[in-house]
Amino acid sequence: MQSISENSLNKTFITPLNLLEGGAAPLDLYNGHLRTNYGLNDDIPFKNLDFVPLERNSIPLAGWFQSSDHQYNPDPFVAKIQRFASGGYEVTITKIDLEKIARNMDSTRKTGKREKVVQNDNDIISSKLRAKKTLRHKIKSMGCDRLLTLTRRENDPSEFWTVEQWASNWKKFVRLCSKAGCDLVYVSVLEKHKKGNFHLHAAILGKVNINIMRGIWWSVCGGRGMGNVDIQFKQGLTDISRRQKLARYVSKYITKQDNAEFNKKRYWSSRHDLPPSIRYVLKADKIKCALAELSKILNLSIESLFEDKRVFIFPSLIGAWFNFDDDLLLPIPF
Repeated sequence: MQSISENSLNKTFITPLNLLEGGAAPLDLYNGHLRTNYGLNDDIPFKNLDFVPLERNSIPLAGWFQSSDHQYNPDPFVAKIQRFASGGYEVTITKIDLEKIARNMDSTRKTGKREKVVQNDNDIISSKLRAKKTLRHKIKSMGCDRLLTLTRRENDPSEFWTVEQWASNWKKFVRLCSKAGCDLVYVSVLEKHKKGNFHLHAAILGKVNINIMRGIWWSVCGGRGMGNVDIQFKQGLTDISRRQKLARYVSKYITKQDNAEFNKKRYWSSRHDLPPSIRYVLKADKIKCALAELSKILNLSIESLFEDKRVFIFPSLIGAWFNFDDDLLLPIPF
């Protein structure tokens, strides 16, 4: 039985093998593919490719790489690869002003307590999008594979739980589940009904005893039948596809929340640290060429990448985004 980290290595970074040059990589029987020997904390995951760390004043920048024969370009396409501990990754390709980054690194940063700033609607929208991305990444990286939904029997508006009450009772529910031997790995978010009350969606990991959970939830809600527990598991999907669909479903509720109430905490998650992202400075000067260059690095089929709208190209061709998909890998090279 493989550990999560081993499973991640097998599924996340598949490296092509140049058989003519006698390149060597261990056979990965789990996926039937070849991969390099490295860990999540290694500096260069693609050791048999000609990439070197990007340096600033002769000091390597953590997580930044470029080809050894690169030509200087002040605003190249940079591919950011966010890895997930349970397998898979997301890629964002954007034009980056490297000189601006260098100036920011050299500038003096303010210290001390941050001033409280009143957020306008644009700030809140940006905050929502960041929160949505955080939730999506955590769900994928944790490997969540089931949707848990908790509801309460509420008829009178005076009985509706507030956001704070939901937060307190969700925490109580998780604690009681743990005491009952059901430790939850979760990312949860509230959804608001039209009549003003809430219910809770949580992406969770692994099988759970719904009867035990239902009894615990009834005790939290105030008695038998005072609430309901529903758990959904999508059949017929690969692990990565299941996580992607679940992450997309749960995280969308962040952007549906009212701007006036967004600053109230309406999502919670288990402790989880994402693996560090990696950035590759690409040589291509056009976005489709950049995608082709990156596909070669990741051993992905560029034709499959453009099928079924797997890749989203930003307006004005300034960048692109895509999910790793099980069907994107090239055939075994032997």
